Amino acid sequence: MAMESEAGGMEEDLDFLKKQWEKTESRAVMSGRVLYGGFYSETEMGAFFQLQREGRLQSACAFGGYEGADRCMLRFGEGEGEAWPIACVLIEPRSVKYAEAWSHRDVLGALMSLGVERDVLGDLRLVGGKCYAFCRAEMAEHILSLDSVRRTSVSCALIEDAKDIPKPEKQLERVAAASERIDALTAELANLSRGKAAELIARQRVLVAGQVCLDPSRKLREGEVFSIRGIGKFRYLGVRGASKKGRLYLEIERWM
Repeated sequence: MAMESEAGGMEEDLDFLKKQWEKTESRAVMSGRVLYGGFYSETEMGAFFQLQREGRLQSACAFGGYEGADRCMLRFGEGEGEAWPIACVLIEPRSVKYAEAWSHRDVLGALMSLGVERDVLGDLRLVGGKCYAFCRAEMAEHILSLDSVRRTSVSCALIEDAKDIPKPEKQLERVAAASERIDALTAELANLSRGKAAELIARQRVLVAGQVCLDPSRKLREGEVFSIRGIGKFRYLGVRGASKKGRLYLEIERWM
């Protein structure tokens, strides 16, 4: 019952957000101005792409600072060619020798302790003990004042050239699963039973092709991108054989 309530509440939130986006687009078109929203989560972006496919947002587009970003900013109106108000701040330990290992949550907590709101932050990409923090351009100066993550002293610098931002790495993996169904693959990747994987799907923690997936029997198609909240983002590449017991060897690409 709690699960149904949680799912229903999220649907209501997304419906409200969709209406707000449509109103914002209408204001942008009628005024002839370009309007920008904040950064939205992968689940919220799934709702945005659904509206686009339905033809309900014709002048809106999304960008997160680099290709393949999970959290994206929205732009409404005819702003093609206009620079996105997105900045990237490099956060790194002052002393590698004494640096602690960071998690995404550690960096996010440190930034929010500065008073930075979540909707002005895009992806926080952890690469080689450093973090590339994407944010609204007007917040970059404030983020540059960050001096520690957990107990590690850090320095911050604005990345002026997008070429200096490492592209996300991908790793090929093979997973043995009962079928190509999303619940089977979710169970293997999240190390859960099929029943627990189905619960995760019901809680809207799994997205396929940019949309929340609520059907545990949904079969993945080759090339489809899917993500499991808290586990990672993947591209399904297809069946690469089968075991003697009939389990399928599925190849995936994992974003690192």
